[in-house]
Amino acid sequence: MSVVIFYPYNAFAEIEIKYDRFKNKTVVKTNPKKTAGTVRQPELVLIGFYDGQTPSRPPDCMIAFSLRSSSWAYLRCHSLNCLADGKPVELPPSKHDGIVGRGYVIEQVFIMIPFSIVEQLSKCEKLEFKLCNTEFFLSIYEMQDLKTFVEAFLEKKQKEVTP
Repeated sequence: MSVVIFYPYNAFAEIEIKYDRFKNKTVVKTNPKKTAGTVRQPELVLIGFYDGQTPSRPPDCMIAFSLRSSSWAYLRCHSLNCLADGKPVELPPSKHDGIVGRGYVIEQVFIMIPFSIVEQLSKCEKLEFKLCNTEFFLSIYEMQDLKTFVEAFLEKKQKEVTP
């Protein structure tokens, strides 16, 4: 049995927190809200986990960008670069994955990155990315998703209130 919690934050994505009692792990993941039409820029997806049910800082997590389009855009070139408040951030090499559907392709470009860096990125005012030749920045909603994602690992147990 798994427990799934969706945080009702005013954000672009749903934040899913799912505990797997068989593995004794909790996965925290953002699920971008799907909108009608074609997505014009890659969507941010964040995934991390911690042991048990008590939130704790993971050693690393995954930052991914997902894009649905009519053909492959990043199959041969999927380098990922970042500017945090205008300053370059060193990122590990990115990986690529994708699936072909009827008349579309869904691609994901992802990196595993130390949680400490993700935490630092969540405190920035502006994050810009360059995925191969596509330059884009995170929206204010995606920036809030990043902050909410980080907070899910830092939340403390609520104190018991005695009457």
